Amino acid sequence: MSRALRSAFFRLFRTGLWLKTIIFSVLVGLVVANFMYGQIYVSYIFSRPRFIDNLFVIQCLYGLLYVMPFAIAIFCMMFTGTDIAYRAINNKISTGISRFRLYFADLMVSLLNSLISCVIAVATIIAFAKLWAIKSDIRFDSYLISCFIKVILVCFAFTSLYILAQFFCSNKFLALVISLMLIPCAMTTTMLIGTELNEPYRYVVGAEDGESYWWEYNPHYVGGTRRKIYTFLYESSPYVDFYTSDRKDQANEIMAAGMVFVISTAAGFASIRKKEFP
Repeated sequence: MSRALRSAFFRLFRTGLWLKTIIFSVLVGLVVANFMYGQIYVSYIFSRPRFIDNLFVIQCLYGLLYVMPFAIAIFCMMFTGTDIAYRAINNKISTGISRFRLYFADLMVSLLNSLISCVIAVATIIAFAKLWAIKSDIRFDSYLISCFIKVILVCFAFTSLYILAQFFCSNKFLALVISLMLIPCAMTTTMLIGTELNEPYRYVVGAEDGESYWWEYNPHYVGGTRRKIYTFLYESSPYVDFYTSDRKDQANEIMAAGMVFVISTAAGFASIRKKEFP
């Protein structure tokens, strides 16, 4: 296992991806901070904020969920996809390193990169709030920490899916397209499910004379077991309540991200044993 990990880390540093990751994460933090400040406080971009508190940081954390998955997908393509595309993985297999260990090493390095990216981006956002704002009141309470944990776990879930796609497709550009499609699919699915759940149970219908009214059942209303499933999926999606200032329970979103990570990782370990690379 140590040979596979050394090879993966050597490739990470030799290609310069670690330095690119650091620079990109700082830029992402600055861009998200400026964008979210303009959205929340309706201010001109690059103008100096007067006051920033935990709400601003939490909104920026939600903003990272829309940016980081795209960046991680590109990293996985450049790191794992390039290694597979140039058949370098076959050389490692010929030296006696098992496919399982190669998959594990790439997954661990990619997860570490995702963690570092999130930490650097969040640190940049907090530095923006502390240094650029005229006054700030950032407190690391339990809710802020839970939001940060959710962002990391969601990025971990996407990372495991991306590594699975790269190994399974053996074509880095096809895997990248599939990976990038996962993000808008998650957003669109969340929006459609929310629309279905917002359908009322019944509605008022009036006669043409405008004097009589009665209730009619809505045929588009979702009820029963289907509603329970839809509610669970909606509450488990990280792409809901983007601009809300109310504190909400993060348990379902954290649990769903953990389930996706475990299932996709298990699927990768199961499929890599029989995978043949051309």
